[in-house]
Amino acid sequence: MKIEHILAAVDFSPASGHALRGATQVASRSGAKLTVLHAHGRRDEAETRALLAGFVQTWRARDCGEFELEKVVVRSRAAYATLAFAAKEAVDLIVCGSRGRTGLKRLLLGSVAEKLVRMSGCPVWVFREPPREMHLQKVLLACDLREIPEEISAAAERITRLFEAQLTGMYVVQRSDFHGDKSEYLDAWYLETETEARKDLAKALPDAQALVDVGEPAERILARAAEKGVDLIVCGSHQRRGLDHWILGSVSEKLVRQAQCSVLCVPLVPLLPGEDAHWWSSREGLEKDWQEEFGEPEAPEAPEEPPDSQ
Repeated sequence: MKIEHILAAVDFSPASGHALRGATQVASRSGAKLTVLHAHGRRDEAETRALLAGFVQTWRARDCGEFELEKVVVRSRAAYATLAFAAKEAVDLIVCGSRGRTGLKRLLLGSVAEKLVRMSGCPVWVFREPPREMHLQKVLLACDLREIPEEISAAAERITRLFEAQLTGMYVVQRSDFHGDKSEYLDAWYLETETEARKDLAKALPDAQALVDVGEPAERILARAAEKGVDLIVCGSHQRRGLDHWILGSVSEKLVRQAQCSVLCVPLVPLLPGEDAHWWSSREGLEKDWQEEFGEPEAPEAPEEPPDSQ
């Protein structure tokens, strides 16, 4: 996983402050450029830039090395502005916080973090509840595919090396994968599947611990992450759209919504020959996808007053 340009999307909330602090540590360790972006509504431009400068000064990690830092202010919706900037500037990693919006508003609109996970062409690192200074010690790569996609393993191994952390690879066996007509064969099928899955994990992640579980993927991943005190979950995002997404949901979005630790979502979208991994090379392309998925106009949201920093 290449990390040369990181984009941190902030909204002046403590959640995005924690995400910014994590982003500065990743930039310092990787040598990447860090761009901090704030999308605003009708606030005065000069005032917004001053607020962003103060926010960055307050929340950036202490005692980290030198790295290139840029601050950008745009007038647009937060998720849309982040995706457009990431595509235009070929960003390698988006970092954001999640305030865990729940209820009807989240059901109808989704959080900014979930929209980024669903539509981004590059990995999205969502910070939930990190400490004041990020001490990333345990990474869990979670997958519901027997053959771990190279994009996910590369991302997990890159982050593990950067922070000298311990990596565990986890595969979740779903009982719905069993197609036999005899229930007594289920246990034998599971044991065989577990054995083969451990071999696949060892092959894909030779330096990682292997973990195989059975059940609903998001539920088992969350339980194991809590049990092991995991600091970061790395998972793939299949990025279902439209009716498929509405009915089935997304494991990655469930993890973003419910995990008590950070989640790094890596997009797993098949590309056509010659197609760039950054989906939108033009504003028109993003607008079309955005309208089809959310049916929302690309209009600025009303600004929020920045809460007190911690």
